[in-house]
Amino acid sequence: MFRSIDRIINRMVDGFGLLGGGLLCFMIFMTFFESLARYSGHPTIWTMEFTEYALVYLVCLATSYTEKYGDHIRVDFFINLLPRRIKNYVEIFNSFCIVLLSVTLTYYGVKLSLRSYDFHVLSPTPLRVPLFWVQSILPVGMAMMSVKSFFKFLSLIRERSE
Repeated sequence: MFRSIDRIINRMVDGFGLLGGGLLCFMIFMTFFESLARYSGHPTIWTMEFTEYALVYLVCLATSYTEKYGDHIRVDFFINLLPRRIKNYVEIFNSFCIVLLSVTLTYYGVKLSLRSYDFHVLSPTPLRVPLFWVQSILPVGMAMMSVKSFFKFLSLIRERSE
């Protein structure tokens, strides 16, 4: 059961990573497009704003993908100096802290998104984009990060008990 749920989560995480990669390509294209538009004397008002929003989506979607492959930035110089047994405990503690952080960000992301939705908060730019659509990716991305981190935490505990 644990493995089948983890397999489903991994597929979703891979989908998030694929979406993040697509957004990166979109951002590159939009930046190039804006450069050409400015050079030709016809700058747009929307490309920079949408590129910034795409960056927010990219970061939120890619966190769980990066967690899956263990590619988050970490300082492990001191951890590598520890004996293996203590190192395992430190890894479990780190994983637990990541779960707590991502659950907290999910909770406050939901509160922020719902508040923006209730009050119809718009961006302070000429486009006046509803910020609910921009902010709602935070709880989605962090919820996936929470689930992926929790499964990693469980697997570390499982390995420790074996």
